[in-house]
Amino acid sequence: MKKGLRIATTVVLLTAVVFSLVGCANLGKKKAFIEYTSSLQGDAEKLQSVSEAMESVNKDVNKGNLTGAKAALQSKINPALVELSNNAATRHSGITDPEISKMDTYYVNYTKHMSDGMAMLLDGINTTDQAKLNAAMTEMNTAMLQLQEYANEMQSFMNRYGIKDDGSVAAFQQAFGN
Repeated sequence: MKKGLRIATTVVLLTAVVFSLVGCANLGKKKAFIEYTSSLQGDAEKLQSVSEAMESVNKDVNKGNLTGAKAALQSKINPALVELSNNAATRHSGITDPEISKMDTYYVNYTKHMSDGMAMLLDGINTTDQAKLNAAMTEMNTAMLQLQEYANEMQSFMNRYGIKDDGSVAAFQQAFGN
């Protein structure tokens, strides 16, 4: 899960910040893509803070400090993921390009499933309910599948319109074995 958040942060941050455009064709699509990836900058920063907080949670869990892990989930991670999910849904509603909207749907789904999964995880820890913990893992696995589809759609879009990958999408796909 920590690796997944780190990968998500990398994909969003690198794609939003560093990519180069080639050729003159499809300028409208390229412009829409630039605007879209620029809109992800805040998400990249939020994902980075979640990733850092998850590292702290993992350290707490490894030390047997479940109180610290629960506190970080409740006070830092879950609120950040809810905010990320809400921001993604709001941004999505303003996307006018149908192809970018389709691609972004996977990202919106990723943020929603990850937020829901972490909330279920905290609930499962608080109630020591294994069924809730299992449901949380299922939800987070679904989130990671949505993130993988997002990267695939992004790569496809970039290929269609001659947008050069800076390596972040390819690295993401390699991490998932594609």
